[in-house]
This record gives sequence, C-alpha cells and structure tokens, in this order.
Amino acid sequence: MSVPLSLILKELEGTPSAIIPILSSLYYDKSILNGISKPDSKHLVSRTLNLARSANEYNKWAGTNIIRVIGDNYTILANEGFNLFNQLIKNLESYNETINIKILTSTIESLNYLCDKIRGKPTLTREILTPKLATIITLYLEKLHYSPLLIIRSLKKLIKFHPTTFRPFGNKLRAKLIGFLHLNEFTNFPTPLKNAIYQTIATLPAIEKTDPEIKWELDVRSLVKELKSVLTIYQEFLNLNDDSSIVKLFENLPSFEENQQSERILPDLAIDVNEPQSVFQISTRIEILLNLLKAYLTYETQFSVKVPLGLVLTANELVCSINVRFLSFKGDIRDDQIRKIIKATTVLNSMNSVKFVKELAFVYKGSLLPHLDNIFSFLEVIVPFKNKKIDYDELIIQELVSTELLSCVSTLLSLVSYLSDYSPILRFVDLALLLVEPRVVDSQTLAKPANINVISNGKKNKKKKNNSSIPLSDLLSHQHLFAESIPPTTSKTVREFLNAIITTVSLPPTQHYRIMRYLIIEAVHARHYNNEHLIPAGLKSLLINAVLFPGYEKISLLPIVSSIFGDDPLLSVFNNPRFPPLPIYIKSASAKILEEQEVEDEDEDEDEVVAEVKDEIAENENEESQPKRRKLETNIVPAEAVSEDKEKIFSEVNPDTVIQFAPSTAKKSSFVGEASPISEETQHTSDATIVSSGVAVSNEDIEEDGSDFEMPEINVGDSDEE
Repeated sequence: MSVPLSLILKELEGTPSAIIPILSSLYYDKSILNGISKPDSKHLVSRTLNLARSANEYNKWAGTNIIRVIGDNYTILANEGFNLFNQLIKNLESYNETINIKILTSTIESLNYLCDKIRGKPTLTREILTPKLATIITLYLEKLHYSPLLIIRSLKKLIKFHPTTFRPFGNKLRAKLIGFLHLNEFTNFPTPLKNAIYQTIATLPAIEKTDPEIKWELDVRSLVKELKSVLTIYQEFLNLNDDSSIVKLFENLPSFEENQQSERILPDLAIDVNEPQSVFQISTRIEILLNLLKAYLTYETQFSVKVPLGLVLTANELVCSINVRFLSFKGDIRDDQIRKIIKATTVLNSMNSVKFVKELAFVYKGSLLPHLDNIFSFLEVIVPFKNKKIDYDELIIQELVSTELLSCVSTLLSLVSYLSDYSPILRFVDLALLLVEPRVVDSQTLAKPANINVISNGKKNKKKKNNSSIPLSDLLSHQHLFAESIPPTTSKTVREFLNAIITTVSLPPTQHYRIMRYLIIEAVHARHYNNEHLIPAGLKSLLINAVLFPGYEKISLLPIVSSIFGDDPLLSVFNNPRFPPLPIYIKSASAKILEEQEVEDEDEDEDEVVAEVKDEIAENENEESQPKRRKLETNIVPAEAVSEDKEKIFSEVNPDTVIQFAPSTAKKSSFVGEASPISEETQHTSDATIVSSGVAVSNEDIEEDGSDFEMPEINVGDSDEE
C-alpha cells in the first residue's frame, strides 16, 4: 500500500518520521512520479534537496536516498538532474572521518545510479554527466581510503565507459592501486577487495590514446617476466639444475633486460635465512603476480587482444615443477624448519597455479584443448607420492590443494565429450578415492605402551601401573567413535570429479570397480542414516550416470540403484521399457480399388473351378448308373460322389426283391445282416459287388435297358459246402 503524494510532501517538510514507507512508495508506485504535476514536482525536489543539505546525519541520509529514487523518473532527471548532481557532489566533497560512513556510501551509490540512468542518452550525457565526470573522479580518488571496495568498483566502471575522460587520472589511480600491492597486509585484505584491485589495474590499458591492445600485451609479458625472476630465488635453496626440464622451462620464458627494470610492478624481496618467516614472501609474491595475470586474462576488455596462452601455461608449468619431491636441497640448507617452510611455499605456489588454470578453463574453454595433455602432465606432479604410492598422510595435510586439483581436472574434463586416453587421469582417480576413505585413528601407534622400566644400579625397578593406557582402552574397543568425518566440501568436490570421470572417460576395471563400490556404499549410507531417508541430489545424479555410462562393466548397477531409489522416472525407462506403437500403413484409394478387383477376380475363378468339378461329378454319376457298369472300379472318387451313389443304390432297392438266404449257419445270417448298414469308411469293393449282385432284376428292366445280358441264378445253399 503506497503513501499518497500529499502525505509524502508533508513528511518531507521536516524530519521524516518514517523514511522507509516513503522510499517504498516512490520506488514501487510509478504512478506517483509519472502523474505528478509541475508544482508538486518542484516541491518534492526542493524539499529533498533541503534534507540532503541538512547537518543532521539522518536527514542527509534520507535526502540522499530520495534523490536516488526520484532520479529514476526521466522528467525529474531531465529538469532537475543538474541540481541533484551538484548537491551529491557537495556532500561527497564535504565528507570526512567524523561523518558516518553510511553517508559516504549512500552518496556514492546515488551518484553511480544517476550516472547509469543518464549514460546512453546523448543530450543528458552532454548537458549533465560529462561536465561533472572530472569532479566525480577527483573526489573518488581523494576518498578512496574511506571505502576502497565501493570506490574502486565505481572507478573501474568509469574507466570502462569513459576511458577518454579518465585518461588524465590513469597514472594517479595506478600508483594508488600498486601501493596497495606493496603493503605487507595486502594478503589479509578481503578477497573481493583484492579482486577489485586486480581487475581495475587490468582495465587501465583501455585509457591509452593509441593501441591499447599493445599496452595490454606488454603488461602481460611484463608480469610473466617478473614471475620468472621471483622463481629464480629458489635457486638459492634447491638444486634446480638437477632437473633438465626445469632448466628448459626457464629458458623458454622471457627475462627483463637491464633497461627494463623500471617495468617491474613490485619491489625487490628481502629474504633472510635467519628469519624463516621471511621465506613466505616468495609464495606471497607469486600469488599476487598470478592473480594479477589472471585478471588480465579473464576480465573483459573493450578492444581485441592477442592472448599468449602458450607462454602463460609455460609459466604455470614452471611453478608446479618446482617441487621438493623431485629436487634436492642445497648442502648449506640443513635446518629442518627452513626446509619445511620452503616445502610449504612450493605447495602454496602449486595451489595458486591450479586456481589460475581453472579460471583459464572457464574463460577460454576450447582454446585450451591443444594444451590439455601438457596441463594434465604438470598437474599430476602436484599429487604427493612416496614409494610409488600416494602418500596418504601428506595427502590429508594438503587436502585443500588436493580438492582444488580435482576441481580443476573436473573443469578441464568438461571441455571434452569423450577422452580416449585414460592414463593421465588414473592418478587423480586414486587421489579422489583416497580422500573419501574412512579416516579412522590408528590405534596401534597411539596404544604403544611407554617403556617405564628404568635400570638403576643394574637392578630392575618394580613395574608400576601404566596409567597412560587407561584412556586408550576406549580407542581399542570403540574405534568407530574416533573416526574423523570427511569435510562436506571434500565430498562434494570428489563427487563432481567422479561424475565428470564417469561421463567422459572409460576407465580400466580396477578403478571402475572402486568407484562403483564407493557410490553404492555412499548411497546406502545416505539413504538409511538420515531421518528423511533421502539421497543428496549430487549423489543421485552420480548414481544415475553410473547406470547410463557403464563403461566396460559387464554387470549392470541398475538393480542395485533401482532398489535404492525406488520409483525413479528415469530408471523406470530401463526397468519397464516402453516401446513405441507399431506404424499403421493407410492404403490409398487406388490401392483399395485394385485390391477389390483382385478379390473379385479370385472369386470368379473359384466359382468356375467349382462349376467344372460339379460337371465332372455329374458325368461320372451318369456313367456309373448304367447297368453295363455293375462292378465298381477301385478308382479314387470324391467323397461327395460316393455318398450320392450309396443313396441312389439303397433308396431304389425294393424290399420284396431282396434275396432271402437260408438260415443254415449263424455265419451266413450275420453276414447278410451286416450287408445293409455299410459305412462310408469301411465299405470295400467286394462287399458292394455282393450286395448289388443280390438284387433281383426284373425282365422289364432288362428290356428297358435294351441289354441281352441275363442274370444267372445263384445257388446259395451249396456254395459253402463246395
């Protein structure tokens, strides 16, 4: 709910009772300022300026923020922008350490906001902004030490959009920023402030009148030269000549000439071996140079530049190659404390180099692919080895370096879709799996009893009770309670690395099985050892990728992963595959007509065949019905014809004309009794002949037939005896 304009004007007459509702109404309710009348607009601006001029800090802060809000309206900004700028500049000019810092920050933020609103509008820029830019830059440089982060970011934006106007102030700003780098406390500055300083120095070549890209390239090469000169200090502690590759890398990097010493950004180092703490200046100087070089290579420029990627990667390779595992200390460096400090500086240098390469991968992406094998080779040097195995104790000590290394390798692997050669990655896989192994306290080393038997005058003293072993009993019986938890950042980095490995590289079986074992154990532990029984999103994505990219795995993880996840929509596609429906072919009208014609032709052909068959059957029936053909031939005839003949034969027989056989024997009577019901399946030709021969044919039939054949009389009674 917005406050009416009349009430706002009334509140601004004096000290506002509540400034937040006023600012909220003016900012969110655009109709208030868009529909404001000219008299109300003048009243609003005049009362706002009166608040900004007030000596009361609250009134000044309120007026400054109202200027920022009403400056969002183009009409007010065009009509009263000059007066608003003047008042903000006066407040900035009058600021000192006795005034609340919020007044300074509010004034600078309001000025930056008004500049952003005017920038790009030619008339307003020419009439309001350009005349005030020089004054604003001068005041920013004067008040830099009050709020360095805000002012440096403001100056960086002015360099980007107004390089010509900023040109007279370039050297002054550069001197101030490099002065920050010379401070011993610079390493303790907040990271955002350090990054702002690096990026602002990297943008200064834009103010050059001619050829800013040449100035940019010269600055980059100068930083590489200075980095090389700092690395040569290790020659005083290590035998760098023992490694021929390091000597070759030094030769490939450019050096300062005698007349170029003034190009150095940082002063000479003063290192005293008697003060071991001073050795850390080497790693601090290398960190500053690498971060400054990273700002030059990763921050945007308004002009095209030629980036010497090969030279920069060579410098990083040299930083990583200076490692005490491969280089011996000189003979005069015998102090263990100095040796440990030198080793610590090399580790810090490697970590800063890894961060630098990671940023290059984010920005230049595919441009690093020709150098990918070389990058993997010099990153592999950082992995701590001892007796051809990864030194676990040293690995835990350098856990931050190891996690940065895995993160860098993950970023590099994201540049490719598939990596055919897995040999450069195997050591990083072993490193990642060691980082997530359970960290249990070694009870054997802690539980060794101290030798308290003291020999005095050749006699053994009486053994005393070893009270120191009492606390160690818990360590032996409940060792799992002393397990050290793995940091969440380490687990997250390792999972991201394994995810990149699974989706990009086909590992050999040994490393692949170890990764699968870790994933299953982590999934089961995450599922059953939390109240919600949920698996983290990163681990879930990793397990699904393990199913989608099985590598050389012969046995799928799908059943195990499915049992852990339950009903997962993606895994259900594999558990219950859904095949698409078969295609349905729709015939065209012409094809249907042709098919119907073919069916009609086939029906006509079938009808003709059936008619011919019936004609043949009818002819056969006529021929067989004649008395000349009394005996049936053993030719195969259709079953329909046989059944029709039987019906004709038995239907036309007169019962009075049937021959009566004599009941002399049972066999004869049974034979005659079986003659009438002859079946179609068991009827033989001989039976048919006997039945048909037993029919008495009259003379009239014979005469009608016109045949001279006479049926002989059969003597049935004497046939059996004969």
